[in-house]
Amino acid sequence: MGITDGLTNVEIADRLHISEKAVRNHISHRFSKLGVHSRAQAIFLVRDHGLDA
Repeated sequence: MGITDGLTNVEIADRLHISEKAVRNHISHRFSKLGVHSRAQAIFLVRDHGLDA
């Protein structure tokens, strides 16, 4: 469950029972580690490598 499933930050936060800000921070950190700047880039990168984010 996550951005590769097309969920918004609010939807992820609701499902995990955490704040939207916590989701934004986590996603920003992951984008940095992956070397991407957008959800679309992250999704393509993750799916191209057979991973799940």
